Amino acid sequence: MQDGMISGDIQVGAGSAAQMILARDKGVDWRYLASLNDAELWLMAKDERLTSLSDFTSSDKIAMPSLTSIQALVLRKGAQDQLGDAEALDTNIVPMSHPDGLQNLVSGQIAAHLTSPPFQFDEQDQGMRVVLKSSDLFGPIMFNGVFMMNEYYEQNTEFSTRLYSILEEQIAALADDPAAAAAELSANSGGKTTPESFEKYLTNPAITYTTEPHGLQDIAGFMEEIGMISETPDSWKDLTFPTVHESAGS
Repeated sequence: MQDGMISGDIQVGAGSAAQMILARDKGVDWRYLASLNDAELWLMAKDERLTSLSDFTSSDKIAMPSLTSIQALVLRKGAQDQLGDAEALDTNIVPMSHPDGLQNLVSGQIAAHLTSPPFQFDEQDQGMRVVLKSSDLFGPIMFNGVFMMNEYYEQNTEFSTRLYSILEEQIAALADDPAAAAAELSANSGGKTTPESFEKYLTNPAITYTTEPHGLQDIAGFMEEIGMISETPDSWKDLTFPTVHESAGS
């Protein structure tokens, strides 16, 4: 997606704050048009001996999307706070997709999975336990947001502003009638996920849908602290377009 946006083949993308900030620090000229959600990211485990990060041994593998994902950042913040070394568990990390991580955790092939909604909800339903929550480390943070290149935004400001308005409208619709949204999502999935499951996902307090970005400075500051980026932006507004500058984001 990042390569496609740089080349101009993709105009609008979505991803985590860690992904966006890291690429920006390396010269990718993009910003957030809007947040999509805040989320608690949970480190899930099956083995009852794993109650904190200090219980993990070198053989306990922890699955997550990648070493540069927002999940990796959460684990490093937890390791810094609990173990005194942000990189203490880096060798435990195994890059793995969310669905594969869920299957491998439930089957006992890995010790833990640092994932996201709705996978962490499904794991909890199957008896997995929460070892660590991102909210205990960073407070409320944006999980995913919509970004675009600066040049594209400047050349298509009217479209970009309208897209932001549509996102606001749809997020309001999720809050106003989650049952209706769940029914539509289930239909769009071809019935693979029931309306009841979608409504459970939409109303779980661990995820909040909002266009306001939260925690960007906290995330960037920690990334600089552990050497992932060269410097923290002066303001969260440096990471966003005017569409969100008047919001209460921070």
